[in-house]
This record gives sequence, C-alpha cells and structure tokens, in this order.
Amino acid sequence: MQSSKLIAILRSLNKHEMRKFGEMVRSPYFHIKKEALALFEFLEKKHPRFQDVDKSSYSRTLPEGPARDDKSLRYAMSELSKAAEQFLILKEFESGEEEKNHLLLKAYLKKNLLKYAPALIERNRQVLERSPLRDDKHFFLSFLTEKDYYEYVASRRNVAVHKNLNRIILDLDTFYMINKLKLSAEMINLSEAWAVDYDPVMLNEILQHLKNSKNIDTPAVRIYYEIVKMLTATPSEPHYFQLKDLLKTHGGLFPREELNDMYIFARNYCAQKINSGDTSYLSEVFDLYRMLLKDEVLIVNGFLSQWDYKNIVAVALRVGAFDWAYDFILNFKEKIRAEDRENAYSFNLANYYYHRKEYEKTMSLVQNVVFTDTYYNLDCKVLLMKSYFELEEIQALHSLIDSFYMYLKRNKAISEFQRSSYLNFLRIVRKLLRLKPGDEKKRAAILLELDRSHPIANVSWLKKKLNPA
Repeated sequence: MQSSKLIAILRSLNKHEMRKFGEMVRSPYFHIKKEALALFEFLEKKHPRFQDVDKSSYSRTLPEGPARDDKSLRYAMSELSKAAEQFLILKEFESGEEEKNHLLLKAYLKKNLLKYAPALIERNRQVLERSPLRDDKHFFLSFLTEKDYYEYVASRRNVAVHKNLNRIILDLDTFYMINKLKLSAEMINLSEAWAVDYDPVMLNEILQHLKNSKNIDTPAVRIYYEIVKMLTATPSEPHYFQLKDLLKTHGGLFPREELNDMYIFARNYCAQKINSGDTSYLSEVFDLYRMLLKDEVLIVNGFLSQWDYKNIVAVALRVGAFDWAYDFILNFKEKIRAEDRENAYSFNLANYYYHRKEYEKTMSLVQNVVFTDTYYNLDCKVLLMKSYFELEEIQALHSLIDSFYMYLKRNKAISEFQRSSYLNFLRIVRKLLRLKPGDEKKRAAILLELDRSHPIANVSWLKKKLNPA
C-alpha cells in the first residue's frame, strides 16, 4: 500500500486539499462505495506522512467479514485512486476561468440557451485583456474565445459570421508559431547534446516567413525566433544580445517557469561560449542572473534553490564581484530551504573567502559542510585541496589527494563523467606538485597533457598554476 499510486497522490495534497477531498468523497454526488469511504477514513488520519499504512493495520480497523479480504481492498484502493485523480482534475479545472467559460458556452449552445452566450463571450474577452500574460496559452484561449463567438453567430444564421475569422486565424497562427519555435529550439538542443535525429519540418519556411510578417512583433514569437536563430545562425552573437534585450523588456509577459526556461537557453549559450574559450561571456552570465534575481524568477514558493544560490555565487566570484557576492550570500541565506540552508551558506562563504585568499577561513568553513550530497562532497574536497596548495601544506595535500582518489573509485553515486573529470584533475595536480621550479620542458609537457585531457575539472585553475605569470 505504501508504494501505491493512491498514497502518492494523497501524500501530495496539503492539509486544505485533503479536507476538500474528504468533502468530495463523502458527497452523495460522487457515489463512493462504503468500502472505499472506509479506506479513506483510515488514510485520512495518517495524512501527510502515512506511517504504519499497510493491509494488516487497515484490516484491524474493520469488522469481521468480506471487506477484510485482499480482493475488497484492491477494489477499494482502485475506486479511491480514481476519485483522487478526479479531484486533481477538478483542482486544475478550478484554476482557469477562461476554460470554464468556454465549456459553459458549449453547454449553452447545446441546450439552446443562446441569449446567455454574448455576455459570457464578452466576459472571457475581458479576462484575457486584463491578464498581464502573453504566452502561448493566452493566444490559444483567445483563439477558443473568438471561435466560440464565431460558432454562436453562425448558430443565429447571422450574415456577419465572417467578421472575426481573421482574428481566429491570427490567434491560431500565433499559438502555432510560438510552440513550433519553442519545441524546435528544444529539439536543436537535444540533437546536439544527445545526437537525437531531428527533421525540422517547415522550420526554415517559418523563419523566412517571420522576417516580413506582423507575427514577429508578438514578443513570444520574437523571443523564440531569436532563440532558434541563436542556436542555428552564423554569426549567432547578434541573436543572443537581441534575446537578452527582449527578456529584459518583455519578461513580465510570461509565467515564471517559462521565463526561466527562456533564460536557460541564454545561459546555455553563454556556457558554450565560455567552454570554447571566450571568457567575456562570464560577465553575460552574471548579468543574466542579476536580471533573474531582479524579477524574482528564481524564487519559487518563496525559496531559492541551493544550486542556483551556489551557481550565482560562483559566477560573481569568477568575474571579481566580491562585495556583491558577499552581500548576496548573506542577504539570500534565508531564502534557502531550512534543510539545505547551513550547508549552502557554509560552502558558498568558504568559496568567497578562498577567492579573497583567506584560506584559513575557507578551511574552517568547509568543516561545517555536512556531506549529504555528492556535489558538495566533491566541491568541498577541491576547495580544500586548492587551499592546501596555496598554503603550501604539501603533506596534507598529498593525503587528501589519496583519500579523494579512493572516494572517486568507490562511490557508486558518482557518474562516469564526473569520475573521469576529477581523476584527470588529481592526476595533473600530482604532476604539478612534482614539477621543479625552472623545468620549462616538463611544464610544457604537463600543459600539453592538460589540453588533451577531457573531461577535466577546474581546468582554468590548473592552467593558472602552470602559467603563474
């Protein structure tokens, strides 16, 4: 029972939702059988943790009889699962006024209640107009609303039936183009990362059409147009900077999740530029993160992800914005979920002090990080290694390299890419420690080996140590 879909759904409900679900299953409208209702009343008391939930503990709450057998329990669980799914559907349905009005209008037309249709259509138009969002959903709902009006007028045998056809087609075209460009951008990314076959049917024709079309003036269309061009055109840089300007100007027109996805395209582009050697794009990543923070795009349900917190600090430190990074670490600490907060705070403050060359403080803070996550473990070991190196604590560094090597070999949670990356890093550090001052031939050989080693972690730090000037 613990691993069932039913428990998974009920566990996802908050206290208020669980109470509303209880009202639903007890309502005579839904005709929930008494066996399923008895099961719900047992599970209701176990919400939200659902400890000690199994067949035997449930059976003990029932009187002797057929209801206690396995078959009856399976039927009750199945019926209650369907009711829970119906509850989730109703919850989603409640959130969209435009969709409800659309279905109500359909019912009016079927029941020949035509006199109530115009007010309903006008209400939907006003709701759409008042909404600040102009994403693909907006244009789809506008299409539905105008199509509803068209069907209403047609049902009245009105000669003006054609008057809003142009609006219907324009909304449909806009909805289609947004999604065609958005999904094409996703597929281009996938085809490059995973060698996925992608046949860009009509994409080139759409891109060509948009050059001279009014559709390009729609911010969502223009943003995804620039994303696709950024991924495919040569040169690509003008499209990146155009995308950045569009996000800055029109970011408020999109839901937070979609806006974040748009920024991810921009950040991934910058990462590719940095990986190809153009470190000027580090400042671009820093700008993008500051834009995201300004618009609170990264704050979800009042919290900032510990990984976004870490990435923002890392980028700020790499561009030398030390004071900004320090203020950010302190000011956003409370935005991290309580269970992740101290780890994230200690590690990022340690990273800050490392970049300020206060290595003793770095090592002290690293000791406060509890290694509940592989990434923190790896990053803390590297930060400690680099601090030992800077302080010339060679014996401690050799000892850490040996223990790090064994950790990489034995830990099954580390991906093969990560393992290879850090093993290559350790190999070069060992050679760096054996390098004698003035041995330029050996230094050149290590640099050549470094350039040929892929993947490898902390490559910029290694190159800096091999080329201290």
